[in-house]
Amino acid sequence: MLKNMGWTSFFSNQIDFNSEMLKPYRVIAIHKGACEVSDGKLTKSAKMTGKMRHQAETKLDYPTVGDWVLVKSFKSGELCQIEKLLHRQNALKRKNAGRANNEQLIAANIDTAFIMQGLGQSFNLNRIERFVVIVKENNILPKIILTKTDLINNKELKEIKKLIEERIVDVDIFMCSNVSGKGLKKITSLFAPTKTYCVIGPSGVGKSSLLNNLIGEDLLFTAPVNSSNNKGVHSTTRRELITLKNGAHVIDTPGIRELGYLEAEIGITETFSDINELAKECLFKDCNHDNIKGCAIEKAVNSGLLDKKRYLNYLKLRKESYEYGKSEIENREKQRNYNRFHKSSIKNKPI
Repeated sequence: MLKNMGWTSFFSNQIDFNSEMLKPYRVIAIHKGACEVSDGKLTKSAKMTGKMRHQAETKLDYPTVGDWVLVKSFKSGELCQIEKLLHRQNALKRKNAGRANNEQLIAANIDTAFIMQGLGQSFNLNRIERFVVIVKENNILPKIILTKTDLINNKELKEIKKLIEERIVDVDIFMCSNVSGKGLKKITSLFAPTKTYCVIGPSGVGKSSLLNNLIGEDLLFTAPVNSSNNKGVHSTTRRELITLKNGAHVIDTPGIRELGYLEAEIGITETFSDINELAKECLFKDCNHDNIKGCAIEKAVNSGLLDKKRYLNYLKLRKESYEYGKSEIENREKQRNYNRFHKSSIKNKPI
């Protein structure tokens, strides 16, 4: 049953099966400070032990949806104890809304991330490119789904697809309409048994509607589009792992309004591989590609060889990644100093 939930040798190699007290479970939902965990047959409610909370340096050390944990079970009706969090194959994170450089875990152990973007007035190519960078940075395979194809004609649809293919290479693009159902059959075939998928994108692009179509039932609440601005209303309120009829697993996430200011050197390198190749021809090795004499990238932009919007988005993402990296080093050092002070205070506290 564990294999049906996505269990692989990567996780089994981390534990000692001689321990009869601890059993592996996958986190399938988080709400009100507790987790729901499943082994593919049973679903139980569980909480971290006090020891785990004490040892956690940040909230990134807490379990998230998709994680595998070792659990000590109790009698029926009692909360189980999460004793250990197994190492993740990958994790998708975002910046907390309104808080500079403060990460929040979205989901873990994902095989493919479907980046959804609605067509029409809300279409934003820079946002798609940003999501691709973050997904690649976290060693997750990205695929793009364009929804609301019923809002534009076929000629516009072909032009937009060509534009994306020119800006974002080697990423598959799929299109559908949750209204007419066109394209849904092809997208449904992409979800393979035992594999784990994450569907991400801003509010109102049709994530919940797509999942309802995949499931075949309206299990997820869907909200109408705001008629005044053509933007969707946020409808998902918690992260959870949903198992489809064919055995594929989908992690549904709240609408992501902010997914920036993350250190993403690998993701940027892979997403902008053509620009990185041009950078090798720059006159100076330390060229920052921003108004520098002898910059091969600026030369390519001026000659029309490289799209200017793609170039500007590249500079923006590089700057955000650099600034975030500096802040993270400072934040980690502050957190370590606080933890040392906290532990020292407890140790020296008079009885």
